[in-house]
Amino acid sequence: MNELVQADIFFFITSIAVILVAGLFATLLVYLIKVLRDAKDISHRIKQEMVAIADDLTDLRANLREHGTKLSSLADIIKDLSAKKTSRPRNKKIK
Repeated sequence: MNELVQADIFFFITSIAVILVAGLFATLLVYLIKVLRDAKDISHRIKQEMVAIADDLTDLRANLREHGTKLSSLADIIKDLSAKKTSRPRNKKIK
């Protein structure tokens, strides 16, 4: 009879442990599902932004092809201005 009581106590404790572990597992699974949904949303937004960036770069390349000479002229002017600034002699102070 004593062994039957010990077996009942063992199964009772084991049942409680299994229920606790299953509850913990279910809770972790719910949080994992939430994290994966957020990751999916973030990756979808990143994909949309990458498409927008690619479209912007395509437009930029088209504009550079159309107005490339204007930009090269502007770059030459800026280069000339920066060269003039560096070629000026320094004024030395006389004590």
